[in-house]
Amino acid sequence: MLQGHEVIVADNFFTGRKRNIEHWIGHENFELINHDIVNPLFIEGTKKKPNLWKTFFLFLVDQIYHLASPASPPHYMYNPVKTIKVNSIGTINMLGLARRVRARLLFASTSEVYGDPEVHPQKETYYGNVNPFGPRSCYDESKRVAEAMCYAYAQQVLLFLFKINRNKRNFFLGRY
Repeated sequence: MLQGHEVIVADNFFTGRKRNIEHWIGHENFELINHDIVNPLFIEGTKKKPNLWKTFFLFLVDQIYHLASPASPPHYMYNPVKTIKVNSIGTINMLGLARRVRARLLFASTSEVYGDPEVHPQKETYYGNVNPFGPRSCYDESKRVAEAMCYAYAQQVLLFLFKINRNKRNFFLGRY
């Protein structure tokens, strides 16, 4: 933002805290929207129109960082259905937005998609040791589904770059 980049943050603060970003509130290049990505987000277009922000957001969007998800076991176990929705429906909504505005999307995944791995460190070719009914499955399995959706969009749409980040393990899908 200090270099002139405009940043829009959409957060419902389910696990995040407003204090983490409050120092940016009021900055000319920062916009905060209290929003749950389980619901579609319409921030597209070419020009900022502040009067319309409650119903339809008009901004130039060229990069989307999908970081939404409870990541701590106490947070995702508190509401497992919400965790699954954020990682599945929320990812569909972010992929749809990226497709509409032809933006690049980074999806924050996790090495938890491997479950309780029998191999250390895991390579991208390792499929994991997962338990679809365990206490952590709401997080692990929904992140796996989200990765599969990113891959499917990359194969079917081929309009923009998808990048999946698994805690220091990055790989690309689609094309630039």
